[in-house]
Amino acid sequence: MLIAVDNELELVRKHVPPQVKITSISGDYATQAGALEALRRNTWVHLACHGKWQNHEQPYHSCFIMRDKPVTLLDIMKNDTPQAEFAFLSATGLQFSGFKSIIGTLWEFNDAVAKHVVEAFYENMFQ
Repeated sequence: MLIAVDNELELVRKHVPPQVKITSISGDYATQAGALEALRRNTWVHLACHGKWQNHEQPYHSCFIMRDKPVTLLDIMKNDTPQAEFAFLSATGLQFSGFKSIIGTLWEFNDAVAKHVVEAFYENMFQ
């Protein structure tokens, strides 16, 4: 369970300009199909979920955990994401899927740290 996700997403909403449309999937909608559809329809993506970041033996099987089944890097690469511009807190492998800009980490960190990183980034992004 991700305790700080709601707080993290609230920070994003707080700093993103009101004219920007936000699509959020959570709960029962946080499925593989729901995530892939959201990736197809949106320019920016902010992922606040568990992941199995680096599968060194089969890199394309690195994945984000969804309610029903994971979204692998290969799933994302096969997905049509014509509007992909920016991804936050995601594996850098998303660049192979067409995202032009990525904010990612090379290590795991807890939800409390993620909250501070999210707030600092979005606070400065839209100034």
